[in-house]
Amino acid sequence: KEKNSNSPFYVGLLNGLMPCGPLQAMQLYALSTGDPLKGALSMLLFSLGTVPLMFGLGVLSSVLSQKFTKKVMSVGAVLVVVLGFSMFQSGLSLSGFAATPFDQSTSSNVAKIQDDVQIVNTTLNSGRYEPITVQAGIPVKWIITAENGSINGCNNRIYIPEYGIEKKFEIGENIIEFTPEKAGTYRYSCWMGMIRSTITVLEEGQTTPPPDTEVQDDYTGSYNDFNLDDTVQNKEPAGYQIPVDNVVIAKKNGDKQTVEINLTNSGFSPALIIMESGIETEWNIHAESLNEGNKTLLFPFYESVLPLKEGDNRLYVLPILDFDFSTIDYNFFGIVKVVDDIDDINIDAIKEQVSNYETYKWNYNQIGNGGGGGASCH
Repeated sequence: KEKNSNSPFYVGLLNGLMPCGPLQAMQLYALSTGDPLKGALSMLLFSLGTVPLMFGLGVLSSVLSQKFTKKVMSVGAVLVVVLGFSMFQSGLSLSGFAATPFDQSTSSNVAKIQDDVQIVNTTLNSGRYEPITVQAGIPVKWIITAENGSINGCNNRIYIPEYGIEKKFEIGENIIEFTPEKAGTYRYSCWMGMIRSTITVLEEGQTTPPPDTEVQDDYTGSYNDFNLDDTVQNKEPAGYQIPVDNVVIAKKNGDKQTVEINLTNSGFSPALIIMESGIETEWNIHAESLNEGNKTLLFPFYESVLPLKEGDNRLYVLPILDFDFSTIDYNFFGIVKVVDDIDDINIDAIKEQVSNYETYKWNYNQIGNGGGGGASCH
């Protein structure tokens, strides 16, 4: 049968429909130019750039024996299938589906009972916390090993609201002890709430949590519920009453919220901020007329300082508890009130709470070292 001389031409036309990442990226770029000539030129340059590789493969296939070429084609087909499954799995993961059948936790994250105490060992990672599994009613000794270079400004301190625990990490073994009383899955997080993980508490005899177990993260309170005496000492009343005449409420947009305040020579405006619990928040502090006393903000709860610059200063938080903040000279204070539902709040009740709120001056052993040098996990 006579070979169709137009076959390469048709194959070349069909190449444009191939699911090729670089090709599709160039197609998107060509479309983004908004100009037919510029788009055509960009695709022409891209095609010319592929000529050396395509030409080289053609020459190589003509040099190799037909038997070897068939083997290469077979191996290539297997690789295409493997890469296809890998890309499909990645796509499912990005879409929010669990695409892997393997358990991400390791056996070391499940507590082992020794002398009537549950021992669980984990390693501190720079960008995530490991989940752990324990049993209810038995004391837990959780050993978190922090190696050199593993501690950073985000992960250096964790909070476990369910048990009222906060822990600042140091190089070496860090021990957390508590006794879980009831079964469930409880969330814990970094000092700004951006790195999160869970503690799963099982009933006696259980090996896995029930499939309908919900994460318990409805804790409300303030940083006075935590013991900060190990790093913050000699607090004294500041005698400053936070003004409540102006209030700013964070604006929700999907699964995020934004809020903005100003800092001038007269203080924070507004000084009372309301955010919804558990929602990632972009908080912009617009600073004007900075001086030695107000160019740095102090966050006692997070044991952190935030240097400011003239203009916009954006920080990212995931609020869980109420907290106050002040200028480094303690001349001005503000407060963040965290509520369950920002669309259902009692402004007058919140104002009354803040009016009776007592502000403090905190003296640190090493100011700014506790929180990793910044109020942001981004």
